[in-house]
Amino acid sequence: IAGYGCGPTALAMVISSLTDEVVDPAEMAAWASGQGYCAPGSGSYLTIVEGAAAAYGLEVQDGEIPTAQELCQSLASGHIYVALMTRGHFTNSGHFILLRGVTLEGKGNTARLQVRDDGIGIPEDQQEKVWQRFYQVDPSRTGEEGAGLGLSMARQIARLHGGDLTLESGPWGSRFTLKLPRK
Repeated sequence: IAGYGCGPTALAMVISSLTDEVVDPAEMAAWASGQGYCAPGSGSYLTIVEGAAAAYGLEVQDGEIPTAQELCQSLASGHIYVALMTRGHFTNSGHFILLRGVTLEGKGNTARLQVRDDGIGIPEDQQEKVWQRFYQVDPSRTGEEGAGLGLSMARQIARLHGGDLTLESGPWGSRFTLKLPRK
């Protein structure tokens, strides 16, 4: 995945999910390059989202950021979001993140939201440590530093609400899963 970039990879997943066509990241990267959506040395231009959607007959809606409840309802009804993240802890530049699906578990009493990326991953020996206050994955991997509070606080808030926040990570990237009781 890393060889094709997060923009083409995310859009290949969107198109393969919402159309009858199966598009792999290599095909999408070649298409994006041919259409001028590649930003040399820094990934893809934002316009790749609208361009790819138009090329494959999909509708794009650009609007205000939804509330958490609106986002969950929209994802549960089958919508897909391509979220754009600025430079941060796990990427040296901007990053496309695909938000796809919310599932209800058990007897409809637990909502689950997963956020996946195709970044550099978090080494296995550091995955439990990321939940500790003030812990930071080696900033030399990304060139960025932070306070080391975000994940710790997010998990604590989830648990205070009767839920949990978990992590799976490897060389393919990371997946965070937020589970909260439905009220």
